[in-house]
Amino acid sequence: SYMFAFCSSYNQALPSTFNTSMVVDMSGMFRSCSAYNQPLPNSFNTQRVTDMSEMFYGCTSYNKALPNVFNTSLVTNMKSMFYDCSSYNEPLPSSFNTERVTNMELMFQGCSIYNHALPSSFTTSLVTDMSLMFYDCRAFNQNLGSLNLGAVTNMTGMLTNSGLSVTNYDATLTGWNDGGYTNKDLGDASPLKYCAAQAARTNLITNKGWTITGDKACTNITTVGTLLPFTACEGTASVAQSFTVSGSGLTADISIAAPSGFEVSTA
Repeated sequence: SYMFAFCSSYNQALPSTFNTSMVVDMSGMFRSCSAYNQPLPNSFNTQRVTDMSEMFYGCTSYNKALPNVFNTSLVTNMKSMFYDCSSYNEPLPSSFNTERVTNMELMFQGCSIYNHALPSSFTTSLVTDMSLMFYDCRAFNQNLGSLNLGAVTNMTGMLTNSGLSVTNYDATLTGWNDGGYTNKDLGDASPLKYCAAQAARTNLITNKGWTITGDKACTNITTVGTLLPFTACEGTASVAQSFTVSGSGLTADISIAAPSGFEVSTA
């Protein structure tokens, strides 16, 4: 663990003789190696590793695809694994198996340009901590509705300052509601917005004991009625017509202006 930690200028390729087949702890291995940006060799075997917490923490220049030998099937701790990897934007390989992981706290925090769908091998059935997992991942825009939250006890701030679109946040809330998960605290979900998932979000909070704050309903303006062409003789007022406008999730008042020669009155 912490083998190259704080080697801020280190940026050399590891030799092919760098055999890691017996290593069990890689926590903090490249922590704060801010210049490091080399592909890991095929000899970088992780089949016995159980701890990868803080492995690439603070590797702000790192942006290389993990090799297929990067096997994580025995890993239980991925806390802060890619923390502040602000240049990282590579899809995780299919060998990135998380079936034994229990801790994903801060896993991608600060990965400001990361935006890839998680592989099918990214299972979370044993994860208890997802707090701040995608915090400040401003480019991350993926549907997370299929994540298994059954064991999660802490997910506060998981999506704070993330980049989920209305469509993907709607899909995420809907998936979590359909999953039947109860008593979860997502905490601050700002600046995300929801629209189609309004009923799902309400059900999570009202009936399933969830806490979600900071997000906002999307702006929705509804109109009722049909305006027909006005007909009247000169000097005689036309027959009044009614048209109803309402809105939700508004950030400002609705402004309605009549065309020239007409008047609008509010009832």
